[in-house]
Amino acid sequence: MNPFVQRLRQFWLQRNPRERLFLAACGTVIAVALFYALLWQPAVDGRARLQKQLPRLEADLAEMQRQIALLKGAPAAGAAAEGDLRSAVQAVTGAVGIKADLRALPGQRVAVDAPDLPFPQVLELLSAVRRDAGARIVKLDAKATGAPGRVSLNLEVQR
Repeated sequence: MNPFVQRLRQFWLQRNPRERLFLAACGTVIAVALFYALLWQPAVDGRARLQKQLPRLEADLAEMQRQIALLKGAPAAGAAAEGDLRSAVQAVTGAVGIKADLRALPGQRVAVDAPDLPFPQVLELLSAVRRDAGARIVKLDAKATGAPGRVSLNLEVQR
């Protein structure tokens, strides 16, 4: 038998019944307090925190699902999507407020070169090219220019 267990048993047997009852009651109170403080209360607090976060997380999920549906959906069939691709992309860059060099490439492709743009404007351009020009991006090269939040953009689009 383990020496610790033997000493504990000897200690317990040396106590009279009233002391044993008191020690057992104290041990039970301590065990319940530890259970409450270490297990029950953190679980209740975590549940309450998650219940508060759940509506925001559900809204984020709905927004992400909406954006995925937009990305998977067909491009908009507007007037720009039906005409010349270069002029459609030029209209999109103008609408977004970007000064860019456009080059027509073989196979209904257009290259867009913009040396210094704010990154949010790049994201807006990428979205507008798909949505408004009815084109898909076949090549994208964005490099940091050294200034915070600014990039150099090389892009090829195709219908």
